[in-house]
Order: sequence, then C-alpha cells, then structure tokens
Amino acid sequence: HMGDGGLTLGSAMLALFEMGGPAKCSLTSVYLGPKFSNAEIEKELQKFGSKISIKKSSDIVHNTIDLLKKKLVVGYFDGRMEFGPRALGARSILVHAQDNSVNDWLNKRLNRTEFMPFAPVTPEHLAHKCYEGWLPNDRSTWFMTRTFHCTPAFIEKHPAVSHIDGTARPQIVNKENNARYFEVVSGYCEETGYEALINTSFNAHEEPIICSPEQAVKNLLDGGIDALVIGDFVVCLN
Repeated sequence: HMGDGGLTLGSAMLALFEMGGPAKCSLTSVYLGPKFSNAEIEKELQKFGSKISIKKSSDIVHNTIDLLKKKLVVGYFDGRMEFGPRALGARSILVHAQDNSVNDWLNKRLNRTEFMPFAPVTPEHLAHKCYEGWLPNDRSTWFMTRTFHCTPAFIEKHPAVSHIDGTARPQIVNKENNARYFEVVSGYCEETGYEALINTSFNAHEEPIICSPEQAVKNLLDGGIDALVIGDFVVCLN
C-alpha cells in the first residue's frame, strides 16, 4: 500500500516483530478485504427489483470474456477486496485497450480528468512480449507498482494503456495469485490475439473503490459501467 494506509500492515508487522516474530513478511496477494458469498450477493441484488436483470452463470469466465469482446465496460467484482490503492481484479473495471479513443470517452464517463491514464493487465505468460526488462520473479508487477517501457508491437496494439512516453504500469496476473481473474484475462487474450485489457479501479471519481454489492449496482445504475459481473452473476440494466 503506497500511502498512509500501509501503516496498518506495518504496525501489525512491528507488533509481531516485538513479540518475537519475523522481521519481514512476503505477501503473495493483497486480497485481504471483505468478500461476499453468492447468497449474500443475490440477496442484495434482489433489492433493486425490476431496475436490473440478473443472470446466474455456470460459466462466469466465458460470460465475462464475451462481454469484453463486445467492447463493453465491465464492472468486475469477485472475492476479497484488494488492500491498497490499486484495483487488482477484485474490484476492477475492465475494458478493451485497442484504440486511443478509449482514454477520452472512458475518462469522461467515469468523470475523471485527462491526467488519469489507464493501466494494463496482462497474463504472466505474455508479459515478456509486452514489457521491456520484465522478469518472472518481479513480484512488484503483481501489484501494479512498477513502470516499464513497452515494446513497439505492444504500443501499436494497445494504445489505450501506453503512456505518451511509451511506458505502462502493468498488473501481471497468474493462476497462483488470482485464478479466476487470470482465466478471464488470459482467455480474452487467447480469443482475441491481444495481450492486455484496461484494468482501472471500480469507483466513481473521487469516491473510494467499491466494496459492497449494493455500491456496485449503484454504479451500474449511474451509468459508470455497461454490465456488472459479481460473484457468479451477470447483472445488466433493464
């Protein structure tokens, strides 16, 4: 957590050290926040009545991929919420990264300024083709905290996530740190021939990242997203 919020974890680690515990802690993920069962999610969704349509899916991964291939703006809500300032596939908005126009219309739709660039998410087995100097043991890229120069081929195919100086700050995802999210991203890449999606935080401008199912549906009703994938449900406006 690259901010004052990191003091929470740091304080806990300090207390553990003073009690005789280890001086360092290696995190394999930061999915440390609240989570909601399908039953809890469905109960919240039902409160919105006829305003939304709800479909429970037996193959949510491919349903999500199909929405993304249609170039829809997808609110993706799954598992425990991320700790820290980066959306990492638990409370994310996912969109294609195929043209520069996305930066303009998506920022406007989310009430963000032109100074807020979008970051890519890339499956681990494709990262070497995209980011110069990336190495598989670089854990910082799991948490979207490091910037790389992009390869020319990546910039050409994914202009929406390449900064003006040819860099990007990617999240590299694998099966170990988020299996279902990895399946969505890698499946999309396999079916389309691309190597990345836009992954931006699931929130309204200057609001906290969405935590609860109720907040996610309200973002859908407010027009922030086209479709909501939440647990094993696909939710759209009626």
